Parts: sequence; structure tokens; C-alpha cells
Amino acid sequence: MSLTIGEPERKIINTAEARIITDDPDATVKNIRVYVSGKGWFDKENHSEKQSYLIVRIKTEYLAEFIESLYDYGKVKDLSKEATDISLQYQDTENRINSLLAEKDRLNELYADASIDDMILINKRISEIDLLLGELQGDLNRYDSLIEYSTVTLTIRASKKASDAPFGKRLANSLRNGFTAVVIFLKYLLIGLTVILPAAIILGPVAVGNVVLRNFIKKKRVKEKKET
Repeated sequence: MSLTIGEPERKIINTAEARIITDDPDATVKNIRVYVSGKGWFDKENHSEKQSYLIVRIKTEYLAEFIESLYDYGKVKDLSKEATDISLQYQDTENRINSLLAEKDRLNELYADASIDDMILINKRISEIDLLLGELQGDLNRYDSLIEYSTVTLTIRASKKASDAPFGKRLANSLRNGFTAVVIFLKYLLIGLTVILPAAIILGPVAVGNVVLRNFIKKKRVKEKKET
């Protein structure tokens, strides 16, 4: 009679990386965001004038479809895919957890008939086991997340066509941005005037009156001086 031991379930972490050259980088990012919604999330994103950098976590069952969809947005360059088998590490972690749990159960059994000194040692060891179990379970949770959701790193750049936009279009964008800045300036100027004008209306006549009074007193003193 032979005993057949089945192989452990394969645990695969999938990653991919690519560059996308597109005529409209902003629209491409928006389309990717729409696709990912409900199937994953943006783990990281960084946008600059020339390019966008994205790290996408996509449910592994949609990975192939997601990569295929990238070709709809422009030219896909330097596409690379990697599948890392972590079955042994995963199984080893599970075995260590099971071993620690068995040890903890045995210690709990011994605790009932242990002396005070032994109880102290047992409690100390149980605390160590609980700490190790937390760390190992954290490793399994991380593995599960990386297995269930693949990591895709994308760099999205504008094509030469988009970079060489007509002067008229660039001028229109500049004027639009300039107009927005003027509107904001006028808005704050109006707020400032609203605060200053009431005070100016009240204090203005007082200031004028003070100037007139000082001039009158000055002329009177000069006149008196001449008469003496």
C-alpha cells in the first residue's frame, strides 16, 4: 500500500511593469482609474507635467485582461511580467503557525498542575508564542494580499504629437490660466476694499480736518510772531 502526499496549493505572486506612450495622458489615467474601480485600487500615483507614475493593485483574475486593455490607450513599451512561486514559504509559515498552536495547547494543559514557578515560565512562553503567531499571521495576510491582487507599475508619457501641441492651443491654455489668476486677484481685492472702505469713509474726514486744523494753527503762530 502506497501513501500519496498531494502537493501544496501553488501560491503565485504576479507583477507587471510597462510604459504607455499616449496622445492624452490625462484621459489615459482616467480610463485606467475607471477600469480599476471595483477590481482593485491605485496603490500609488505621482503626476508631473511630462508623465504619470502609477502603481496599481488589480485582482489577479483580471490581470491578463487589464494588461490587454492598456493597448487601447496608446503604444505599450517595455512590458514585463513576472510570476513568483512562494508556495514553499507559504507552507513553511503555515507549518510554523500550526506547531506554535500545538505547543500553546500543550502548555495550557500543563498549566493546571504546574507549580508557581512553572506557571511563571509557562505564561512567559505563551506570551512569546502569541507574539510569534501575530508576526507569522501578518506574513500570511501579506502573502494572501499579494497573491489575490497583482501589482502593476505603469509609467504614462505624452507622445511627441501631444508634446508638440500647436502654438494656438498652448496660447489658449496660457490665456485661460492667466484669466483665472486675474479673477482670483480681483476677488481678493474686492474683499480687501470691502474691509477698508467703511473705515476710510469714517476716518477720511477726520484726517482731512486734522490737516486743516494744523495748517490754521501754524499760520496763526507765524502771524503772531511777525506782529511781535
